[in-house]
Amino acid sequence: MFKNYLKVAIRNIRKQGYYAIFNSLGIAMGIALSLVVYMLVDHQKSLDDFHQNRKEIFVINELHTTNGIPENQFQTMAPVAMALKNKSPLVESVVRFYSTPAIAKRGDEVFQENIRLVDPEFLNMFSFQLADGDRHALENPSGLVISSAIAKKYFGETPAMGKQMTILFNDSTKRVFTVQAVAAPFPDNASFGFGILANFSNTKSLGVDENNWKQKLEASFIQLKSADSKSKLDLPMAAILKDYNAVNTDQPVKSLYLDNLKDIPKHGYFTRNAIAIGSHPTAFVILGVLAFMVLAMACFNFTNYSLATSTSRFKEIGVRKVLGSSRKQLVIQFLAENMIISGMALMLSLLLTKFLFLPAINDIFDFQHLSFQPASDYRMILFLFILVTGIGILSGLYPALGISNVKTVQVFRNKQNIRGNKSLTRVLLVLQFGFSLFTIGASILASQNATFLKNLNVGYQKDKLLVLHADSESGFQLLRNTAIQHPDVLSVAGSQDQIGRTGNPTMGLQYNETILNSEMIRVSPEYIDLLKLQILKGRNFINGSRQDVDHSILINQKLAILLNLSNPVGSRVSIMNRNYEIVGLVDDFNYEHFFKKIGPCFLLMNDKAANRVLTIKLKKEQAGTLETALHNTWVKVMPDKPFEFSYQDQVYDISYNEARRTRSLLGSIAILTIIISATGLFAQLALSISKRTKEIGMRKILGASFIQIARLMTRELFILLVIASVLFMPLTYYTIKSLFDSIYQYHIPVNIYFLILSFGVMILVAIITVSSLIYRAALANPVKSLRTE
Repeated sequence: MFKNYLKVAIRNIRKQGYYAIFNSLGIAMGIALSLVVYMLVDHQKSLDDFHQNRKEIFVINELHTTNGIPENQFQTMAPVAMALKNKSPLVESVVRFYSTPAIAKRGDEVFQENIRLVDPEFLNMFSFQLADGDRHALENPSGLVISSAIAKKYFGETPAMGKQMTILFNDSTKRVFTVQAVAAPFPDNASFGFGILANFSNTKSLGVDENNWKQKLEASFIQLKSADSKSKLDLPMAAILKDYNAVNTDQPVKSLYLDNLKDIPKHGYFTRNAIAIGSHPTAFVILGVLAFMVLAMACFNFTNYSLATSTSRFKEIGVRKVLGSSRKQLVIQFLAENMIISGMALMLSLLLTKFLFLPAINDIFDFQHLSFQPASDYRMILFLFILVTGIGILSGLYPALGISNVKTVQVFRNKQNIRGNKSLTRVLLVLQFGFSLFTIGASILASQNATFLKNLNVGYQKDKLLVLHADSESGFQLLRNTAIQHPDVLSVAGSQDQIGRTGNPTMGLQYNETILNSEMIRVSPEYIDLLKLQILKGRNFINGSRQDVDHSILINQKLAILLNLSNPVGSRVSIMNRNYEIVGLVDDFNYEHFFKKIGPCFLLMNDKAANRVLTIKLKKEQAGTLETALHNTWVKVMPDKPFEFSYQDQVYDISYNEARRTRSLLGSIAILTIIISATGLFAQLALSISKRTKEIGMRKILGASFIQIARLMTRELFILLVIASVLFMPLTYYTIKSLFDSIYQYHIPVNIYFLILSFGVMILVAIITVSSLIYRAALANPVKSLRTE
């Protein structure tokens, strides 16, 4: 029986020719996209699964109320973790992280590295595999654990075990360490890793006091004896919080809370200074919806084609019924054909995934790498089986039930029909057009938004600014002199901080009874002039004024609004128990990425001797010969530091890259929906023309023109396109606006123009798709058309 079903199914699929190919291609693209989305979601869910103690590992976070807004912070004060361990026997071990930039040497070469100082329990708490050494390596204060990448960077193919590394901390503290373990390459699902690890006790030589309630650490992890005992730590943490806030009265913490290791990437997007940040939660919802839309469109094509070709199968069904076939057997026969097409699509989708879709996704999401190994992943096999089976059954069930239900007498009297098939076809076409309109509109807006962000006015002139960080006053002065004398330099300025790069520490500011947390940036008067920060009221700092260094600040508009000061110039505030006068009001400027609104900020004038950041205004976009001149000076004044410079506009790369990824992703999906819509439209019209060949021939004999025939054949399709636009335009507008509002604090205004452009693209695609068919049908010889059986 099955062999017979298979033979008949293959015979009918071969008769369908390129229509079957169109169906298979459309479904294959839908399956491939769904598979990639599945891999992305599965990868996100599997983050840190390789840590054996993941259920018992928690990080201690702080909940602050910053200017009336709740804010989660990953960093905690140094004594918190050990205090919790001392108060509760439920805490098995503690691992604290303290990261610091340092200089590491390899022969005559120097490199800037980030050294992470951790407690010796690190390798026991976390399950990072070692390629060499043992898990007790960090017990030695002079021992290092390095990643495989660092080992290759410094020692090449030579074994790194036992090798010495000289590391310079804080430009003054030099230590010699011995490599005592080398980590194996980190798993793809590691949410965080490391380059160089050293014992936490080394923080003492860096001036870190682990008992100081004002000393911040990068992270504080604890491992519980049982994951279920988490809630039993609420009382000990509340007691610790009292000690905490008794010292930090200017910046009290609302509460301390525990976050499980696996939740860190998921919550990291909303937690300040998180050690690991996953993708925005909205991204997976968008991807899932888009994958469903592409797959649904392919299934609509499948269903529409089955309905459109149903009339050619009626006599076959009548004969089968006369010969004794039951309705159940006929339904199975038609579903078998659908399953074969779905199976063909599955094979094609695997090729598309491996060689097209997955490389594209890895290129778009360049911060992670997905590998495609379906044979070794039973969950992926199960997912594909359910997906393909569902596609075959759901897209073919209605046509199969309709075709198998025709009456034998009606078949031989040519009075057969599937009730409602035209209505269903029209509904499916409208949905397909609507989905295409949505994806095209989203792609257009994402592309425009990427350009908008690139050209966004950030409140100062960020272009053609080269930035270097010196380690001493003399080094800064020599670099400054080199830059001033170069013909490609317009002007230079010094500062202690760089907008968007040097941390911009948050400080408590008090005005009368109002206390606010505000970003602090330490600059010189020349820095404000060079970047052309706009002073709306008051004045700039006075160069050389001791009064301005000690007692004057400039504030941004946001801070003035929060302080309820319409004219803040002359008002006095308290910062770090020192009184300051507001001498100027500057326009708001972006000192962070575009996913966060501009917050309150004040500028302090730094002493000239404190200048460490050199900002250079260039005459052209690139440094050119200036780079060589600066490098030569750098080697003389800072031989133990690697020569590094950046451009000011790079501080917004995180926003630019996210916009680029969104544009690339939505653009690719829009192309998919256009292809699927075009193939479905082409197949639908081709079948319609084949059924009306004689009608077209007769109309031509009676004098119908090319335009009249084209209008006749396409009128209904374009009416459906207009209906889809009317129905989906409002939905598209409000959905895309909500998505952009949830992701970006600053984005291109969402107006109706992108909808009009989307509709125009849909019309153009439809015209290009059907034009060749209409042209051939309208110019065909009417004599041959009338002879067609």
